[in-house]
Amino acid sequence: MAKPILHLNTRLQKGIISFSSFQSQSQSQPRIYCIHLYSSSYNKTQFFSQQHSVYGFEFLYSFDKDGNFDCNYALSCFDRLLYAKPIPHITVFTSILKPFFQMKDYSTVILQCKKLDLLPVFPDSDLLNMIIQCYCQLGYVHLGLSLVGKLMKLGLQPDVVSCTNLIHGLCENNANVDAAVALFRKAVNQGWHMSLSTYGTLINSLCKLGQVDYAVSLLRMMRFTGVQSSVMNYNAAIDGLCKQRLMSRAEELFSEMIRNGVTPNVITYTTLMWGHCNLGQWDDVWRLFEEIFDSGIKPDVFTFSVLLHGLIREGKVRAVECVIDLMAGYGYAPDVACYNSLIDGFCKEGLMDKAQGIFEIMKAKGIAASFVTYNILINGYSKLRRMDIVVSLLNEMSQKGLSPNTVTYCTLVNLLCKEGKIQEAEEIIKLMIDKKLDLDTVTYTTLIHGYCRMGWMDKAWEMFEIMISKGLAASTVTYSILINGYCKLNRMDVVKHLLKEMSQKGPTPDSTTYNTVVNMLCKAGKTKEAETIVKLMLDDNLELDTVTYTSLINGYCKIGLMNRAQEMFQTMIAKGLSANAATYNILVNGYCKLRRMDVVLALLKEMWRKGLAPDIVTYNTVVNVLCKEGKIKEAENMMELMINKNVDPNTVTYTTLMNGYCRIGRMDKAQETFETMIAKGCAPDVVTFNCLIRGYFKLRRMSEVMANLKAMFQNDLAPNEATFSLLYRICMHRQTDGFVLI
Repeated sequence: MAKPILHLNTRLQKGIISFSSFQSQSQSQPRIYCIHLYSSSYNKTQFFSQQHSVYGFEFLYSFDKDGNFDCNYALSCFDRLLYAKPIPHITVFTSILKPFFQMKDYSTVILQCKKLDLLPVFPDSDLLNMIIQCYCQLGYVHLGLSLVGKLMKLGLQPDVVSCTNLIHGLCENNANVDAAVALFRKAVNQGWHMSLSTYGTLINSLCKLGQVDYAVSLLRMMRFTGVQSSVMNYNAAIDGLCKQRLMSRAEELFSEMIRNGVTPNVITYTTLMWGHCNLGQWDDVWRLFEEIFDSGIKPDVFTFSVLLHGLIREGKVRAVECVIDLMAGYGYAPDVACYNSLIDGFCKEGLMDKAQGIFEIMKAKGIAASFVTYNILINGYSKLRRMDIVVSLLNEMSQKGLSPNTVTYCTLVNLLCKEGKIQEAEEIIKLMIDKKLDLDTVTYTTLIHGYCRMGWMDKAWEMFEIMISKGLAASTVTYSILINGYCKLNRMDVVKHLLKEMSQKGPTPDSTTYNTVVNMLCKAGKTKEAETIVKLMLDDNLELDTVTYTSLINGYCKIGLMNRAQEMFQTMIAKGLSANAATYNILVNGYCKLRRMDVVLALLKEMWRKGLAPDIVTYNTVVNVLCKEGKIKEAENMMELMINKNVDPNTVTYTTLMNGYCRIGRMDKAQETFETMIAKGCAPDVVTFNCLIRGYFKLRRMSEVMANLKAMFQNDLAPNEATFSLLYRICMHRQTDGFVLI
């Protein structure tokens, strides 16, 4: 190690100045000069030149012949100074590292600083703040934040730059906005003036997290701290309010923005238009659109995009055409991609006639449709199963020299499979192979799904093996489709094999896959096997969701284990999961089977309180139990209540109530209910007529028995076993010997 060739100590009245000069081992390298001032009270700016004085230390940096800073030489000097006697003041090391910091070589700064931990010197606020900023710039905000505590222990404070860097780092990707807010408050309490950029970062992050109220309060705080709010800050807050559909407050902030002298830009107007579009407030949308022109602001492509997508949702093709013409006037001539987006928007809304309208406008303006355009339309019509139009579009593509691609054929295969036309789908697959188009996982999965729909699991498995042999990896969707198919056939051996294969080879089964199996098992009342699958699910670190718990509750209810079902329900609530209407309906049906009407009514009240609607099956079950218990008045009240809740009674509801009346011999009420059912457009079924026949037979009112039998046959309703049983009893009755039905 090189030794100082010159070392001078000069004692002053208020401290010591130490001057050292080091010569490098290579004579071609210049010397490094270090001056140490061991005095905090010395007037440094008078002693050293204003240009180079840095906290009592002057470092004459090394430059090469081209005038560039010599990093290697500076680092070499830093390492040698670690062994210098006496140990240089910490400011010496800080000053050597500052050029690296300014050159954004943050890793080097951190690496060199770690070497200082071996020296009996304490870092000062300058060095620690520099390290904090380095960590923040490198994305290690948590390490930078940990150094704040070290600063505090040394009786030092982070400076405004460090706080700003930490706040920006904590807000990036919404890493820890709460910590950023806490640090911001601390900085403000210290009396530091935060920059416009820091306010902007916090406001933007808070709005993204939905904490718009605090973001707006920060925006207003800026005025009192002397920081002029920018249009970007207001835009972020207005955007946050629009996303929460708080349009009145967004408009208030917009007015406040103008009063405070901040001029809105095209983003401001576009954001407000977007918010009003979402609420269908078209008067406000057009008002803002006019204000854009009145303000002399040129609308951009996003402004027009907001208008177009809003009009698409409303299905206003004519207005869309006008906006397209207006776009062209501003130099934003819509191209094929723009039209594709519009057509796709209508297709997603299921408005195929509107999509076709835009397609016709596109052709009228001389814009050639691409294969993407046709794919979008084919996909849209496929969802409606309009095979005739799909074939027409395919022919049109061929006439225009556009060859259908894999996406086109896959859409067609999907449509054919949904319609049960598996052979035609297979022909399309063969055509794809002939055209040397690559069949991907999606194509094979679509055909596998078609086979599973038809219950052809052997064909589905064969196609699955062909896909694997082609080197294609089965997706979670592929496995889920197969598992669902085998569950329907109760082939749990294959299901378990597939789950095991997924766990070992991938892809890992997701909640949807497991829930499919659990649901199927529970529907079959096989709760023990379902519990085994749930254990596998937990082993794969998957959380049980509402669907899982609801399936298990359904399984326990089916086999009458209501205590176990209730335990599972309470566990679900304790986990913070919300029970849905399906969960409650299952529990209500389960307790109805046990005729626990006290619990049933309590569950129904809980559903109504939570805004959940019992379904028609649940209401019918409750009405049935009440009728069986002879509580006809309560059954009538329940039926009236379901009508008030906008649930229309169906044939089962009316028949159930009629059966209740028949049980107690109130055939007048049963007949009245029957007539009401007919008036409401509900067609009676064989069970309805059986109910009336049984009721009238009990009272030996044979003319009504005959009338209902005749009506049943006139309605083309085939007698079932219950009907034949009734007929046998009628024929065997001694008063009806020789009774002839034909």
